[in-house]
Amino acid sequence: MPLSTSPSRTSNPGKFINIDLFAQLRKRYQPFNVEELKETAARSVNANFCVKLTKLPEGSYNKAFLLTMDNEVQVIAKIPNPYIPQKFFTASEVATLDFLRNELGVPVPRVFAWSSKKDQPVGVEYLIMEKAPGNELSKSWPTMEVSDKVDIVSQLANIQAKIAAVHFGYHGSLFYSEDSEGGISIPGIADRFCIGPSCDIRFWEEERGFMSAFRGPSTRLTPQEKEENLRRYQLTQLQRLYISKFREIDNDIFSALSCPQALTRQQLIDFSGYTWDDDGLFLFQEMMLRTFREWTELTGQPQPSVPVTFTADEIASHVAEGKSWEDRSDLFRALGIPIDGWVHLEDFEAKVETMRNLDRLYAQSYVRFMGLLLSKIRLPCATPTSTSTSTSTSKQAMNILIDALTNIRTELDFFENVAVEYGLDLGPCSSSSSSCSSREIPEEEEGKFTTNTATPITQAYIDMFMSAGSAATSLLEGMVVLWATEVCYLRAWRYAAGFLDSAPAGADADADGGALRNRFIPNWSSAEFGAFVDAIGEVVDDLAEEVGGEEKKKEEILGRCVRWWKQVVWLEERFWPDV
Repeated sequence: MPLSTSPSRTSNPGKFINIDLFAQLRKRYQPFNVEELKETAARSVNANFCVKLTKLPEGSYNKAFLLTMDNEVQVIAKIPNPYIPQKFFTASEVATLDFLRNELGVPVPRVFAWSSKKDQPVGVEYLIMEKAPGNELSKSWPTMEVSDKVDIVSQLANIQAKIAAVHFGYHGSLFYSEDSEGGISIPGIADRFCIGPSCDIRFWEEERGFMSAFRGPSTRLTPQEKEENLRRYQLTQLQRLYISKFREIDNDIFSALSCPQALTRQQLIDFSGYTWDDDGLFLFQEMMLRTFREWTELTGQPQPSVPVTFTADEIASHVAEGKSWEDRSDLFRALGIPIDGWVHLEDFEAKVETMRNLDRLYAQSYVRFMGLLLSKIRLPCATPTSTSTSTSTSKQAMNILIDALTNIRTELDFFENVAVEYGLDLGPCSSSSSSCSSREIPEEEEGKFTTNTATPITQAYIDMFMSAGSAATSLLEGMVVLWATEVCYLRAWRYAAGFLDSAPAGADADADGGALRNRFIPNWSSAEFGAFVDAIGEVVDDLAEEVGGEEKKKEEILGRCVRWWKQVVWLEERFWPDV
């Protein structure tokens, strides 16, 4: 059987809520021989054949499948995504599971079959392992009794103490001795295990995978550095109980976890390996700045000895960038989306529909904004001999605003039609919702344009439109806001359109059935929309030329226009966090 390219065998059951969706999917496209995988799994557990293969939710590094055999045995098959470095990761994972289970007695699943080579019948690296019994802890935890939680925390502390008791002596990853050239043996451990190169993804991802960088094993840590490494533990649930358990079991770990600067030390090292990621450089700089500020507490040495310094301008720039990052985090948190944009497939449609619902709320506020701008237009009575350019520009502005109202009416209909065509839920306030049209508005809320379903950024757009259309602003300022909003929107969607030709298509690639690919992106990146945006820009230029009065007054008006432009860009950066 040839290598399968079926989307159900290659696409991952989760997606990234950002404009880079298609690029992320391409990185995870991994064809393999499905029948050979099933046969290999069956042989590994003495079954005749596999009767069912089910795709499971996966993490960032592997595809996962549940295979059920004719003898009712179930196993898990894992296949690394193509961007995971070949050979090393699978081999190290297998050796590590073996070491934990058979050397330390940690209850991890058994490995039945595996290969770290691609030149075999399955066609890719694979790992077939025992299906762990029981339920996923993250799903059971909220409803568990406190006594059960305490018991689990105690078990975890004991497992960690077992691992910490092993003196590896080197920095690297665990391998079988036969799978790692130049591996270093572990004192007191069976000769079949050794320490080889580090499989930390930060040494391998992106361009680093092509570098001849040293990845270990290494013995170059000083005793002081080894001690500091123990402080890189990060606690989650029941933190105080977790730490207190180590007072009884292993005082070295207890001392490390109790250090007030443990998190700063850990994250300084962790983020140093992610400076090529979208947020990596900012997060690493944040840790460097924190180290600069906390140098005395971290090292016990005076502040002048700190090896890195920041100027006042650099600190101010970083603080401003931090505000942007926090706003983006707030938006994703409000939508229930992790900061990297990744959501499981079962949640993807709901998240995308939430984003579209925000877009619809924005469209509704846009209608009122157009009305406010129209009220600013003054059309003087023109005589047959009149040649006033201001009259012509005012008419052009009026035509643009009328076109904008027509477009937004078409846009709202477009939302509804696509929702019906693709079975999308645009939220409780779609125009077809009887509950929305019949909802009573409290007297104190009348005249306010807001909605309980708007995120802070969407509400900020609504507030900006109302301010730009107020009596205190000029028609020019309002048209600048209109143009800036539309040109940013156009460029964002044209950026998305650039991925369409190279993006994988199909039911699994398009969780919304193709609505984004076939309807939304073409609509918002079209030549017609581009021409409309250009026409607004021409009116803005003409209105700016007609600004009269003293030079100082003109500079003041044009300065306000620049501030409006910056405010729109600021909001757009937060509405489209990953563009």
